[in-house]
Amino acid sequence: MDRRFFLGFILLFFLVGSGHYFLLTQQGLQPAALFFWECYLGNFFFALCLLWALNKAFDRMSHAIAWIYLFASGLKFVLFFLLLQPLFKADGVLSIAERFSFFVPYFTALILETAILINRLNKL
Repeated sequence: MDRRFFLGFILLFFLVGSGHYFLLTQQGLQPAALFFWECYLGNFFFALCLLWALNKAFDRMSHAIAWIYLFASGLKFVLFFLLLQPLFKADGVLSIAERFSFFVPYFTALILETAILINRLNKL
């Protein structure tokens, strides 16, 4: 995969995260209390690992790209329920800000992963 895809992924993910952080602080919310860093860093590194794995799979197992992508996307969602949801529900309430703290980086990574994968598949 071209280096520019990884750099674009990093830049766009950083811009979305910065905007999200700014909006949270403007509303008087504490990003650390919403597990902001855990959500962004977890989604970021998991997405980078997925992109790296897909890049390696394109050369050897191009027939299995869709299955790898679906499995990894499902795994990311399962990890949320195992690792982050208990943290969010520790106070007994799952607020809208907490939901957005997970879903904004989750969907950002999902959209960027999908765009990069589509671009790569179109070049086959």
